[in-house]
Amino acid sequence: MSCDGVYVRDDDGYNALVSAMRNKEKVTIRWTEQGDNTFEGTALVLSRDLEGPYDGEATYSMELQGSGEPQAV
Repeated sequence: MSCDGVYVRDDDGYNALVSAMRNKEKVTIRWTEQGDNTFEGTALVLSRDLEGPYDGEATYSMELQGSGEPQAV
């Protein structure tokens, strides 16, 4: 799974994901498919890319690898 976001300095959620990546800890993720079905599972954060701002805000992208069977929520 891939995700993107706007980088906000000292954001607790972003910092928790970076910490989980560095410590190889699983995180709980939740996603919605086609606006109807919501799923939840665990994943490892494999990578993070931080892009500096250019005429705008800094952004990041992350790659996650699922672990186990996702569950409908």
